[in-house]
Amino acid sequence: MEKLLATLQPYSDEIHNQKSLKFRNYVPRDKDLSTFVVEAPTKVLQVEILVDREARNALKDFEKQQNEPLTIAPKKANWDLKRNLERKSEKLNEKTEKAIKKLIKLQNAN
Repeated sequence: MEKLLATLQPYSDEIHNQKSLKFRNYVPRDKDLSTFVVEAPTKVLQVEILVDREARNALKDFEKQQNEPLTIAPKKANWDLKRNLERKSEKLNEKTEKAIKKLIKLQNAN
């Protein structure tokens, strides 16, 4: 019996020196292998949860924008009106300046 234990002793030391299995990204189907599953660090899980939450919120916002009616307005809605009124306003500005000069002359004369 002691001989048998002596022969098994080096074998058991070899088992302890060998690297053990660690499943980080793999979920085994066998129940015996499930003992070697290493759970992800909590920080990674927290980041994954935050990223997932942000992605869901972004999708919800995108869906809301898709459902809302689109309002398109030109940059300058009245550019043609300004173009047409520009000639008329030049004449008006000239007459206004003449009237102001006349009023100043009348005030200086009195």
